Amino acid sequence: MRVDKTKCKISTLGNICTLKTGKKDANHADENGCYPFFTCGASPLKANTYSFEGANLIIPGNGDIGRCFYYNGKIEAYQRTYVLHLKENSNIDIKYLYAVFKANWKPFIQNKILGAAMPYIKLGHLNSFPIPIYDLSVQQSIVSELDAIQIMIDGYKAQLEDLDALAQSIFLDMFGDPVSNPKGWELHSIASFGKIVTGNTPSKSVEEYYNSDYIEWIKTDNIQNNDLYPTVASEYLSKEGSLKGRIVEKNSILVCCIAGSLSSIGKCCITNRKVAFNQQINAIECNPQHNHLFSYWLIKCAQKIFMETASTGMKHILSKSVMSSIKLPVPDPSLQQQFAHRIEAIERQKEQIRFQLKDAETLMVERMQYYFS
Repeated sequence: MRVDKTKCKISTLGNICTLKTGKKDANHADENGCYPFFTCGASPLKANTYSFEGANLIIPGNGDIGRCFYYNGKIEAYQRTYVLHLKENSNIDIKYLYAVFKANWKPFIQNKILGAAMPYIKLGHLNSFPIPIYDLSVQQSIVSELDAIQIMIDGYKAQLEDLDALAQSIFLDMFGDPVSNPKGWELHSIASFGKIVTGNTPSKSVEEYYNSDYIEWIKTDNIQNNDLYPTVASEYLSKEGSLKGRIVEKNSILVCCIAGSLSSIGKCCITNRKVAFNQQINAIECNPQHNHLFSYWLIKCAQKIFMETASTGMKHILSKSVMSSIKLPVPDPSLQQQFAHRIEAIERQKEQIRFQLKDAETLMVERMQYYFS
């Protein structure tokens, strides 16, 4: 769809939204809660109370700044989280505003973030965020187009999840649940799987970004749904300098070992290219006696062990030494290889879907840039 950009007006968020902050601290979360509890993390927790309802946008005010969530219903919010509600007669479609945030919020706020140890933003940053405004009918047409692209993206992701479920069923059929080890396989420590490397967070000087000689820098948020490779949301940093020694090659296993949510501990993926990664991740470079595909599915199916082993507090932590000492059931290399051959066929199917997914995600970015830049 083409739009007449001469008819697009620019307003600021403070003119069209009321902005409130949550009042709850992190201890308010309850895994058995019935309402989403939005914090500054990548995904909401749960709570047994709610303070907001209706269609709202939720913006984290500290931590990994740049996120935005949309939710229509009853929610709870952390004390450093902003909840945005449209003013009456604003003439704005809330899902259109959400699309503007997904396209423009992170680039807008990138150079305005305050704090070093704990990055944060102020209310004034949100109030001054510029919003391109078309007629309401145009907004709704834009939302319809972007929703259609999102349906494609979600469909490809669902196909990947179905193939993952097939691979997991093959693993459990051949080897049993690694937590209970019903087939009595010999136990091996993760240290025996290969070299274990802890990531780091390099300095973020301007020169390190968008360098022609770059490498992806993976964060825990890039390990989505235990997929086999990182998502497109990762950042790009120079291969030189502070990244030295924190880079792993293709077919390494990345494991989330520091997280705000216990359910994130043990999330893993296999790299399909050389990457760098942050200090919340440990990487395993498997030796020849431990097939990387088998080892990945072993760790994935044994995530409960990782969660039970992690220390708890404000953050859940599984140190390199503790992770190295975890023992998992390991069959003979010949059986690992048989499993890997079956998984490789599934991986070829997944690779085709990933290309389609990447094209759809690229189309989404291009359309948002056209409408909102």
